[in-house]
Amino acid sequence: MKKIFNIENNQISGDTLKLVSIGEDWICEATTDPAFSSLGTLSFSVTENGKWSAPELNDLPASENKNHSFLKTLVVLEQPDSILVPESVFRHEHIPVYLESAFGIKPGSYKSDYIPAWQLYNVYALPDGLEQAISLHWPGAVINQRFTVMLRNSNASLQDGQLLVEIRRKDIMVMALQNGKLLLSRGFDYSNPDDILHALLSVCAQTGFKQETVSLDISGLIDRDSALYKELYQYFIGINFRDCNWQTGDYPSHYFSSLKDISSCVS
Repeated sequence: MKKIFNIENNQISGDTLKLVSIGEDWICEATTDPAFSSLGTLSFSVTENGKWSAPELNDLPASENKNHSFLKTLVVLEQPDSILVPESVFRHEHIPVYLESAFGIKPGSYKSDYIPAWQLYNVYALPDGLEQAISLHWPGAVINQRFTVMLRNSNASLQDGQLLVEIRRKDIMVMALQNGKLLLSRGFDYSNPDDILHALLSVCAQTGFKQETVSLDISGLIDRDSALYKELYQYFIGINFRDCNWQTGDYPSHYFSSLKDISSCVS
């Protein structure tokens, strides 16, 4: 596993939360205070094999804070394949059927997150070996999926619509909301800025959002002077970076907004 970047701020005094974000080929670990007001430490690492395997997950190095007693550990799974099922029709025993119908997979293990404000269940499969690895390295961790977190941090009241966009290493997560309704949630792979632009234009066409008025709220791996930002700015006017107001050294704070969003999973 290769570490891409590392942040070491002043140690947090008192109770500390552990945040873990696990993608298809990357992992991010961070610490924060219970109010999520400051960042203690953060590390971002990638697997050099292109994708996690079950043995590699079990061989993950022990947390750098392994001797620290955390108030709570919150884990977010970043795979984009999930299904949002209305509470009125959700049945736990039908989860394998939901997943097989949508993605053609027979999951070995699976999970659902309940989102009471939306009366929805977010249903998703767990990659082979992942649940065991989480139990091994972060016992007692609370697990949620990224779309659960995004929905809990959304502003669905916007009349002209909101596109929540999280940009990662190889894919983006997109959620479209308008007038209290969830219109779309899905992931898109990309290899260049044009792929991201085309994905967002496709979402606008599908939802009826106007490029001139939709609120495009972005977090993740994008810079204001990047080719991607310049490309997006030619098509979208209402681009907003979701800064998390953490001290993040030389890195823009919107890189880590998705971590701070995990605060919505604290019960």
